[in-house]
Amino acid sequence: MGPAADRGVSTVVDITLALLLVSASVLLIGVALSSPDESGHEERPEQALESMSATTGTVLYDIADTNDAGVSTVESENFDPPGNRETTVSDSLYEVTTYGSSIGLLADAALANLGFDGNDRFAYGDVYEAAVDDSIRETHVASEDNVYAVATWHPYEGSSLSGTATAGKRPPSTEDVSSVSTTVTSNVPPVDSEELAREFEREETSDVGTPFVDDAEADGFDAAAIVLAESIVEGYFPLEDTQYALESSLTERSVAVYDYRQMADSVDVDVDEHVTGSSPDAAAANETLVGEIDSDDGLGAQIAADMRTGPIGEEISKIWNESPTDTVVDRLEEAFERLVSPETVDVTVQTWDP
Repeated sequence: MGPAADRGVSTVVDITLALLLVSASVLLIGVALSSPDESGHEERPEQALESMSATTGTVLYDIADTNDAGVSTVESENFDPPGNRETTVSDSLYEVTTYGSSIGLLADAALANLGFDGNDRFAYGDVYEAAVDDSIRETHVASEDNVYAVATWHPYEGSSLSGTATAGKRPPSTEDVSSVSTTVTSNVPPVDSEELAREFEREETSDVGTPFVDDAEADGFDAAAIVLAESIVEGYFPLEDTQYALESSLTERSVAVYDYRQMADSVDVDVDEHVTGSSPDAAAANETLVGEIDSDDGLGAQIAADMRTGPIGEEISKIWNESPTDTVVDRLEEAFERLVSPETVDVTVQTWDP
């Protein structure tokens, strides 16, 4: 775990909640400054970004609170109260304290707001985002200083699977806005673009399928999507921490089971046998979430369908259909390197004259 001032670290009750809201140290990967004029205020968004990166904040929120759609995590049928207690139990049972840099907390909130085609998967995402927004407004958005920040996670170009979080007040459409954009690390591990390219090529040219399974009906997108889905599932459900949570009798177990069920429902699989009972198995649950290359269910199948019909599919298909055999893998690798980035969150900070 990185320094406390870097990324969000969440605790539930008295034990670290090493799940979705816990992530590695934030790393500013690149910064690009943009301003509409020469008025001299173009440095302000960069200064705001630096302040958000350096300032550590503490955020308190309650997963029992309702989100913008009026849904509460603990009232969901997918949520089992700790120790089989009733969901009416209060006394801070579901309060979470999170700390980290402002930009790290905002990036974490984007990951917590994971959704597909606008359908959020975790009810507490909105609640967490609102708490981060309040913290950033109090710390960075003074009455005379207009600041708006947006964090967005897209694992690949044009992905329908994404997460977004905002903080501050949205700039008026009539104002001249200066902005700075940066990329920070997420808690999802990177994928090897060479592996994506070779798995794509292998599935496209094989009559019997990839090493995953003998299936002549699958295509390259199915194979590449499995690799990407494994990375995403590992990021959201790291094996050691998640296994520990599933074996607990406290709130982190309830949240882990809820997260698994919500994700499973969204990709049409069932993980209950792996996450409930006396012998939970995080590894088996993760494999079920990813799915098989020859299945229509699982995150891999969802990603494959989305890639195949999206902007990334158009480019990858063009490369595959038009490239000579001796260069196609290299060209695919270059494209995947540019188009696939689950390990990063894009953050943009905007300012304008008050």
